[in-house]
Amino acid sequence: MTEWYLDSHSCTPVRISDALEEGKVMLHQESFPGQVPYRCLLPQGVDNLIVPVCLSATHVGWNAVRLEPVFMQIGEAAGLAAAHAKREAVPVAGIDADRLVRGLCERRSLVSFFNDVGVGADAAWVPAVEYFGTKGFFGDYDARPNDPLSGGTARLWAEGFAGLQRGDLDCAALSRAILQLNPAADPAPADGRFAGMTRGQALLSLWESLP
Repeated sequence: MTEWYLDSHSCTPVRISDALEEGKVMLHQESFPGQVPYRCLLPQGVDNLIVPVCLSATHVGWNAVRLEPVFMQIGEAAGLAAAHAKREAVPVAGIDADRLVRGLCERRSLVSFFNDVGVGADAAWVPAVEYFGTKGFFGDYDARPNDPLSGGTARLWAEGFAGLQRGDLDCAALSRAILQLNPAADPAPADGRFAGMTRGQALLSLWESLP
């Protein structure tokens, strides 16, 4: 994952009037966490090569990638991908990217940013929170793993998990739906799979159900 303000460096020294050089954009107050897809590391037309540093990114997207902590994480992902490919006897372009993400989560690698979750914590739900953070199961950067699970969130998480298993999950739509919930008017589920669970416990339950 990445997190850096929009700090786009110049492409050429050309200026129009008193503007910055062509290609230069500085928005120091605009900063949001983001995620780098595995496919960015795979060059087109080459099935067995991982490119962890000179990866596929736009000039603007490169702003958030070109940082040493990001390179360290990408290097870990590339190494684990190579191990998966070796073990499964397939090119690196042929591995299961979802299983790669799960492997990174198991190793407590940071793949989703939350204000209230540290990947070094001992809680069993940490990998689950990190993983489902890549699947649109949150509408903001507060995981609140120790809070009671609300009924509306339980319903959307169950629907999202079913979509994940079918292969038709719309992560963005799920995240938007969760963001629109009103927790104050959304009581905890009285029965069913998630009854009496905290948010972290519910995600751990889903994590343990993954094939």
